[in-house]
Formats: sequence, C-alpha cells, structure tokens
Amino acid sequence: MNLKRQILTFVAILAFVSSNAKIATWSISPSYQNLQRYSGELYLFQNNGKWGIIKAGDQIILQADYDFITPFVNGYALAGSKEGTKYLLQSIIGEDGNISSINEKFYLPGSNQYFSEDKLVISNKNGKFGYIDPVGDIVVKCQFDNALPFKEGYAPVKQGNYMKFISENYDRNASRNTLAVDFHYGEMTAAGCFSNGLAPVAYNTDYALVNTKGQKVRKIKEADFKQTFKTNNAAPVNNPSTQTKSSIYSEYSENGKYGLRQGDNIIVTPQFDSFGDKYSDGNIIAILGGKHGVLCVNDGEVSINVKVNGIHSSELEVDRKGNIQPITIECNIPAKLANYRILLNDGNGTLIDKTSEFVRNDNLFTFTAIPSVSKNADECETRVVIEQGGIVLADNTQQFSIVYPIKLRVSAPGPTTVRANENDLATVSSTIFNDSNKSVTVTASWSNGKSSSVSIPAHGSRTVSTTFTVTSYTTKDVSIKLSSGERAQSKITFNTFF
Repeated sequence: MNLKRQILTFVAILAFVSSNAKIATWSISPSYQNLQRYSGELYLFQNNGKWGIIKAGDQIILQADYDFITPFVNGYALAGSKEGTKYLLQSIIGEDGNISSINEKFYLPGSNQYFSEDKLVISNKNGKFGYIDPVGDIVVKCQFDNALPFKEGYAPVKQGNYMKFISENYDRNASRNTLAVDFHYGEMTAAGCFSNGLAPVAYNTDYALVNTKGQKVRKIKEADFKQTFKTNNAAPVNNPSTQTKSSIYSEYSENGKYGLRQGDNIIVTPQFDSFGDKYSDGNIIAILGGKHGVLCVNDGEVSINVKVNGIHSSELEVDRKGNIQPITIECNIPAKLANYRILLNDGNGTLIDKTSEFVRNDNLFTFTAIPSVSKNADECETRVVIEQGGIVLADNTQQFSIVYPIKLRVSAPGPTTVRANENDLATVSSTIFNDSNKSVTVTASWSNGKSSSVSIPAHGSRTVSTTFTVTSYTTKDVSIKLSSGERAQSKITFNTFF
C-alpha cells in the first residue's frame, strides 16, 4: 500500500463516525445587536439602539422600544425613554409577566428608580414628585419638590425648604398621614428612609436618628448621617442569581472562528465569531455573523456513521458495468432536538438537504447514497452535516479510494512463425496489459501445459513466454489463458533448427 493510500485510509477511519457527547443549540437565535442576561431565562436584547426583553425560545416579552430597562427590584422593573437628562417611564414589568403601559407623562428620579412597598417615586412634567402603584395609578399626587421611596410605611418628601414623613393615604388627610417628629419642632432640612425602625434626619448641621413613632432616638455625627442616608435609601439587593458565570466551557479557535469544548471533548466546532458570558446552566452568549444569540449546552449525542456494505471501509468498488458501490449513512439524533437538517454532499461538491429522505427508527436515521465519482477518478469525497439553526452539530467528511474491476488484455501468442534453437526449443510470447488502477497478480496458462505467475502494475504490462519442443516442421494452435478469464490464441508455424 503506497503512502497516499495509507493516509487516505487513516483519515477515513477517523471520519467514519463523527459525534458530540453534548449538544449546543440556539436557545435564542442570533438576531440581535447585543444580548445581556437579565433575570432567570430572560435576556435584555438590543436592536437599532433600543432595548427589549426576550425569553429562551425566542419569546419576545417586551419589544425593543426602550432606551433603558431597570433591574427587577421587589418584583418590578421599569422601562422607558430618555428625554435629554430625563427618564420617561413607559412600562412597568412584573416578574409575573404582567406589563403595564404608562400613558401619562411620568418621569423617574435620577436615583432610587425602584418600587418599594408597591409604590414608585415619579415626577410630572412640572417637576413635582408623587407616587404611583404597579399599574400606573396615582397613590400620592405629584405635589412635592422631592421624594424618596416608601419604607416601613413612610416616605420622606420635601416641600419648600423642609422634609417630612408621609404615609400612603396622605391625599385623603394630609395632617393625619404626616408623621409628627420630635426633632427641632418637626422641622427637618434633610431626611432619609426608614430601615430597621430608624431613619436619619437633620436640621442644618444637627443630625439624629428617629423611630417610626417620630421619637428622637439619639444624635449622630455627620458622617454617620451620610452613610445611613445612603444605605437606607438604596434599593434592596436581590438574591444573587443561581445562574452564575462559569468557565466550565473553554474556547478554542481555528482559521479565525471559535468553538467550545469541555476538557478534551468538543461541544461545537469553530464556527462562531466569538463568545460572550458563559453560565453554569449551560447558556452561552454567542456571536455569529455579527449578531448575538444564546446557545444552550445539554447532554446528548449527535453522531454520523458511514458504512460500506455494512462495515467501515475507505474503499469504494466499481463493478464491470461502472456502477459505484453505495454507502449507508446512519445519523443518531436525540428526540428532543427539533428543526434539525441532515445535509449531504455525495461527491458533487454541493450540500443538499436530504432530511426527508432518511428513514427514521426512534433516534436512528438511515439513508443509502450512491457517491458521485468523476470518470476514471482515483478517489472521491463525501460529506454529511447535521445542523440546527445554522449550528453544525456533527460533520463527517469521508474520503474514499475508488477500486475499479480488474481489466486485463492479453495479446495473441507470437510470432506466427518461429524457428527452434539448437536445443530444439522454440519460444512463444504474449503481452498482458493491466487497464485497471491497481496492480494485479495473475497466472498465465499455456496450451502446452506450462504456466507462470506474473505481477502487473496498474496501467502497466508484462510479457510472458513459454517454449515448445520442435523436432519437425509443424503448424499448431497455441493458446494462453489468464486466471482472470481472459484468453488469446493464434496459429503458429514451427520450424526445426536444421
């Protein structure tokens, strides 16, 4: 076996079965300018500079119509547009999936953009602050010069030069729903939200903590006031997502494209522009053709198995009529995988969708193909690809050497007149031609009962001879027959030496 044949055989053995033990499929198709994980199965997506929310399975939760979308806090997120430095509120998104559209011109404060105790600080077009509920209805009308979130039943608001604490029923009866504070006769130039029953208050440079009954608990220093004010006003920290970023999958590249593997196991071959964040639940932000999508890696196996006459072989035989030996393609595709395609290049250079022609038996898909082989070609190449949503899940490229049938020709024995030598022996010869593309060894049998074995190289020839004893002038039929079945004969005249 020559070196080229050895290489073809080695490559073929590697290519007979192509498989992955894990499957990476699109959870969100690559259609977006940007994607960021938002909450659970939700992602922020960006198109034309605007943001929306999408869920695994390409389910649009919120169209990309917004300049900003805040994180979920206390069960709600906020979405809207920027008007210069102002944040116009347009939608309230509940974690339960409910979305409330806001039709009035309400603006969010520069900070503290979150619901607290089901109330949200907003301002109107005149810059006056108030509160709305999760469906956008007014709880406390816009009448304040500034306002902070409700916490523990009260919210600090500013009117004129002074702050006060109000409860949610303030509009029904302002005096009854204002907390009387025992601090500088109830006058406060600054006040923060309550937390753990205490709120920071100030009158110019005098600082203290008061409780929810309005009683002064103790004086504090300016630094303590600032820290407590900041801490109490801040949004609560949401429980960290169980889907943390993970490096369980590593990237590798070939020819400027990127693939994924886990240890030595390939998950997807290099076919992506790059990857973004990777998460512990197997979700990975991937960029393909400049667009962002989300891959989901799951356990499972997609494989391609190529057989010739029921076994793995790197050779295809051609019969005497020129028919190419068929190949059998076996694809293993898990039942949970949808919208897949099986593509076949049978040697003509084009991948064609053959999914509908495969016979399915549970997870096994089978198809018999006749490879396309150019005339007198010594080899051909087939390729089978399983893909889903543009992702190549398995790719099998198979190279075959083409084995043509033995084609021998044998010339008529000659010469037609031959003279014996001094030993009374006359030599007769024939030439055997090998028209096939591989060497062959045959036995040549003569009509005188003698035979010989001869090896003939591909597309080569060899001459074989035999001798006859000649004691008298004679003419006889001389024939040669090959073990492969070919034969030739001629009438030869034999002359004696004298």
